[in-house]
Amino acid sequence: MTDTPKKTLLSLVRPTSVVAGALLCGLTFGLGSTQTAHATDSGLGFYPTADIYPSGNYHFDFDTFGSGLKTDGTNSFGLEYGFGKGGDGLFGRNEVGFDYAISGYSNDNAYKRASLNFKTQLYNNDAKTERIAIGFSGLGDRSSFSSANLRLLGYKGFSFGRVHAGVYKDIKRSRGGSDTGGLQLGFDRSIGKHLIVGGDYRSGPSGYLAPCVIYNFNDKADFELCVGRANNTSVSPRYLTYFGFDYNFDFKKNKDVAPVNPPNLNTTPGDANPGPQ
Repeated sequence: MTDTPKKTLLSLVRPTSVVAGALLCGLTFGLGSTQTAHATDSGLGFYPTADIYPSGNYHFDFDTFGSGLKTDGTNSFGLEYGFGKGGDGLFGRNEVGFDYAISGYSNDNAYKRASLNFKTQLYNNDAKTERIAIGFSGLGDRSSFSSANLRLLGYKGFSFGRVHAGVYKDIKRSRGGSDTGGLQLGFDRSIGKHLIVGGDYRSGPSGYLAPCVIYNFNDKADFELCVGRANNTSVSPRYLTYFGFDYNFDFKKNKDVAPVNPPNLNTTPGDANPGPQ
């Protein structure tokens, strides 16, 4: 099996990615109310997962969020880098990256629009398609990123797809930030060689339920569409649409390949479609 990474149900992060989750990044509507901003590492639709990009891989994503079915919110791009020695041990796989908001921010200072993220492996089992990882995002200027996000996440592969579960905690850093936390769930399944369907969910008043679809053009590029609904009716906008484009620059081939995303459900785990580790 070659190590040619594909996008996860993000970002992905994003916010991959990913935005990934995901990147609910400074959306400004109406009176200028601002959502908590987070950088996107590899993940499902709105939120991150335990997926980690392979060592030596650079992952680029362009993301846009909007209210309803519009694209009137935040436009951003991000870059993730995977590194580590591989294997199943602690810190065997790692990912670090940043996101930069192009538009949709009330803060006009360019250097205050970037935020950092990091993720590392705690446990991995290729044979069982299992992983546990811990990560954080939203580390940027307090005036733009009023909360940071910490999470402990895992996934397990089954014949019907992958199930994701974990917990998260928002850490308030300045006025207007969130200090909530709760449960995070997700699911993804590949359909044929190009299509992935799934979605993710976070509990809590600021959490969203977001079904997603991803189309992989090839082993490097994909397009993603997600529509999220906030748990709380007081969240504005309650409905968010996410469009994302992702591209993987695999500058360094990594021979130690983890359970990949998405798994090819017609094969054994060792023959899964190549993707983020």
